[in-house]
This record gives sequence, structure tokens and C-alpha cells, in this order.
Amino acid sequence: MTVTGLLRILFRWKRAALWTSGLLALAGLVAAVARPLAYEAQAILERKPAKLSPLMNSKEGEEFDVYRLTSESQRSVALLKSRYMLGRWYDAIGLPAHTPLERERGMNRLFDTLTVQPISYTDLFVVKARAFSPEEARRRTALLIDLFSQWDLAQDRQEAQQLVGLLQDRMRQVLAGLAQDRQRLQTQKAGLSLSLMGSASARQLEADISAKNALYDQLTSELEGAERQLRNDALPRTRVLAPPVPPGKPVFSRSALALIALCASLLAGLAMAALLEWQDPTIRRAQDIVRETPPGRVLTLPDPLGQDESAEPPSPRWSTLVDTVAGLAGAKKPVVIQFAGLMENDGHSAVAASFLRALRPHFRACLISQPAAEPLQKQIRALSETHEVIVVDQAAGPEDPPGSRLAGEADLACLVLAAGRTTRQALRAARQTLERLRGQGLVFILNDFHDPLPPWLRS
Repeated sequence: MTVTGLLRILFRWKRAALWTSGLLALAGLVAAVARPLAYEAQAILERKPAKLSPLMNSKEGEEFDVYRLTSESQRSVALLKSRYMLGRWYDAIGLPAHTPLERERGMNRLFDTLTVQPISYTDLFVVKARAFSPEEARRRTALLIDLFSQWDLAQDRQEAQQLVGLLQDRMRQVLAGLAQDRQRLQTQKAGLSLSLMGSASARQLEADISAKNALYDQLTSELEGAERQLRNDALPRTRVLAPPVPPGKPVFSRSALALIALCASLLAGLAMAALLEWQDPTIRRAQDIVRETPPGRVLTLPDPLGQDESAEPPSPRWSTLVDTVAGLAGAKKPVVIQFAGLMENDGHSAVAASFLRALRPHFRACLISQPAAEPLQKQIRALSETHEVIVVDQAAGPEDPPGSRLAGEADLACLVLAAGRTTRQALRAARQTLERLRGQGLVFILNDFHDPLPPWLRS
């Protein structure tokens, strides 16, 4: 598909495209003027990872960890946009909801106004909320931040309480093990004198006791941190680095909304033209005939032919087809040429009459119409002595299948297709008949072809 072909599609359906674009542009401009402007407030939060679990290495968790940062950021985003948090935020804002369905729709609209963006490779993320006034946008953002901070702190306390119990159980186990190891060490020192085996066993017990003492000290430190979390002495994980402030300008100004509406209407007009072209079942171009039929010559007639052209000179459009008839006449006389159409009112009779007028300056030609009282073969034998070219106008009835009137006695079959009226389905239905006429020359005539491009755009 070339640029010229795209322009032809656009100009062919320009009326529908202009109506679509105009109506949508009008609706968009009205919406841009009447709809209240949306304002967006934003805040920057920092959410540190939890440090309530025991760490075997004091430096563990402090180094730059891309996986940890990414997973924590995505976890924070998922929590902020969760249905639980959205429901609490909806209630805190005080939006009315008389029925569950109304509440569900209100929560969906509220979800569309929320944006949470994590900042790559950091513990920071940006929270944005839109509303129809700057102060309301700031208030909604602040409410969401407060709700999330309180919920996060409550979760940390619950986890700390569970951790305290686990640490205390672990510390009791470590103390019991220390008591057993110390007792065994005293027993070995009292029962054994100078012995290499006893000395090695005592050193192993002393090393185990030292390791358990270190583990106990570490558990004690972790227990103090968890207890501080329970007493609110520890800093919360989530803190606001940049609080929300009322925005100074809307997300989109009215001029920007009007420009968006105009661009969207233009795209809608182009889409409408493409849709109509895709749904159009008729044949409008020579390429449509080539794709649907066996190989043959395609001739386009750019102007509609009248029923009576006796006052006009022969049209030069037939020069190629006249040369083809001349080549056939050199080998056989008379040359029988049949014209047929696939639909009613496709102008094949006018096309046959016009071609006859183009033949008469060069050959003794006549026109016969079918169906007639006498068989076609008998008429051809009667006219073969006095005429060099016989043109047969095959008129099909409204109930006849497409192409069923084509005769096998002709030397050249000219199938007339009305541009914009003959359908591809009719051409496909006639394909079986066309395959049967392999011995005849085949010419497709696209009648009443109009180039939708204006003259100054045609190459």
C-alpha cells in the first residue's frame, strides 16, 4: 500500500470521515469546556526494609542490593494500590455510597485517580492523586499517606510481637544449652588429669560455649530492637520526604484538552475511513480484480458510458482492445466477442455499444443480443458471411448466477464490472465459469471508474 493508495481511501470515504471527525471534535470541545479541570498532588515516600529478623552478619542488608530494592518497591506499590487500602481510603475521603454497586463504581473511579511510581534502585516512590480542586487533591494524597503509614506501623508492631516470642524461645534454648555445656566442661576438668584427649575435648566445649554466648548476645540485641518497636521507640519504616502541596496548575489545561480532542477526532475519522474500506464488499480498483480472478487483461473506463453515443466520436479508450481484435481477425474470421455483466445495471450493454462504434471504422462489425429466439451458433453462421467481427451482448436475468450466460463459442470474453457496485462475492461466484473458458481470451472492464483523488494530487 503506497501513500497514493492511502490518500485514495481517505478521499473515497471523505464524507463519512469528515462527519465522524466533526461530530467527535464538537463533542470533545464541549467536554473540554464543560468538564471541570483535574489537579494532581504528589508526595515522595521512603519505605525502608524490615530489620526485625536476626542477622548473622551485621553488615548484611546494608549493601546495595538491586533485587531487594526492586522487590521492596513493587511490594510497596502493590500494598498502596491494594483493594484493602483503596477501601479504607474511600471511607476516609467520605465519598457517598448508598449501595454496594455504587461503592464499587466509586472505588474504581478512585483507583483511576491514583498513581504510584517507584524510583528505580532506591527505597523511594512517588504517590500522586487527582481531584477536581487543588486542595482536594492535596487532602486525598495526605489521607492515603497517613493511612498507609499507620497500617505499616501496625504491621511492624504485629511482626515485632511475634518476633519477641520467637526470640525469647530461642534464648531459652540457648541458655539451656549453655548450662549443659558448662556442666560438662566442669565434669571433664574435675575427672580428667593431664590428658591430651581430655584437653582437646575441653577446648571444643569452650569453643561451643563461646559461640553460644555470641549467639545469645546477638539474640538479646535483636530482642531489644523488637521491644523498642513495640514501645514505639524505633523509627517507622515509612516516612514522608516530600509532603503533598496543592498543585498550582491542572494536569491538562482547557487548550490542551481541546487539542487532544481535535487530534482524537482526526484519528477517529481516519479509522472510520479505514473501517469502511475494509468492510466495503465492492470492487473499486483494478487490483481488486487481479486478486480475485485468473490471469487476464484489465481495462478501466474512467467515464460513465451513456446508452446512446452515436453523436460522439469513437473513444480512444478502446485502442488496446481494438488492436487485440485485429490480431484475432488475422487468424480467424469472424471474430466473436461477448460482453457480459455480473449484476444488473452494470452498464455492459452500453459498453458493448461503445466498443462496436470503435470497431466499425476498422471492421465490418455487428451487435447481437442474447438471449434470443435463435441459438447463438445459428446467428453466428448467418452473420459470418457479411461481418468480420460479431459483438454479443449477453444479458443475464435477475435469477441467473453470475457469469452463467457466458458462451463457449466466443473468441474473446469481456466481463464488465461496475466500479463501486459489483461485489467481490459476485466475482468469486463467476470464477468457476471463468475457469471453464480457458480457450478464450479474457478481458475485465472496470466501468464507471472514478479516481477519488483530486487532479492536483494525481501523479
